[in-house]
Amino acid sequence: MEIKFIVDVDIISVKEYLKDKPVSRKLVTYIKKHGEIIVNNKKVKNYYILRQNDELVLRYEEKINDEIIPNFTPVEILYEDECFLICNKPTNLPSHPSKKHFTDTLVNRIRGYFINTDQNCNVHLVTRLDAETSGLILCAKNGYYHYLINEDIENVKRMYLAKAKGIITPSKGLIDKPISRLPAPQILRIIDENGKPAKTLYRVVSYGDDYSIVTLRLFTGRTHQIRVHLQSIGHPIIGDKLYGNEDKLMYLHCHCLEFTHPLTNQRIKIVKLPHWYKEV
Repeated sequence: MEIKFIVDVDIISVKEYLKDKPVSRKLVTYIKKHGEIIVNNKKVKNYYILRQNDELVLRYEEKINDEIIPNFTPVEILYEDECFLICNKPTNLPSHPSKKHFTDTLVNRIRGYFINTDQNCNVHLVTRLDAETSGLILCAKNGYYHYLINEDIENVKRMYLAKAKGIITPSKGLIDKPISRLPAPQILRIIDENGKPAKTLYRVVSYGDDYSIVTLRLFTGRTHQIRVHLQSIGHPIIGDKLYGNEDKLMYLHCHCLEFTHPLTNQRIKIVKLPHWYKEV
């Protein structure tokens, strides 16, 4: 892995120069210990004095997380370059490993995909979904790329489709209700005036027999936000075991993911509709 800069100031140490660049202190410390700092093809220390137009290269290999057990179940990849990938997570699959789900999560499967494709990469999920929610997830292949996109995380736009119980009226609006968590070990979230701000924009796409297909955009990223907000207006998501009615499938899917690539400045947009959307 190489990070390159053409120095745009004169007479400044590498350490001071990097303070104003999109490189975390943690990464700089790691490179000092395990990588190389190179100026004009010469290996130097972080106190080296840079001159304008010098070429500064940070070179390192990210240590692979051996605690992630690879799972070789196929992953549906919808976009990939040297920095990122976007995959379609199935419903009822956790995003991250936990004590209950240690070997079969999206992270485990992406790690298996990297091994199968000879990519020496860690799995850095930029976005994530509840286990019951299906849809698009953005993954960075390196901590540096993860850091870059997190610096501009508000420009990562996600849209969701949901099948909610009942006829939602009005057909579009903004749900602006703060959310808090019930005391542990509860995982439920509730509407609470003392909770964290949460805003969800919705628009009904179509109506059926006592259900609404609605598209939603989050302006905040609270846990269970869409599920809690729809329940709060009397229209829980069909299949939501926590906030609505039990079903084999929870009808909530992240169908659109859009972001600005931090290296190319290109706007990337991927759309993947859920199978149930075609059915209705």
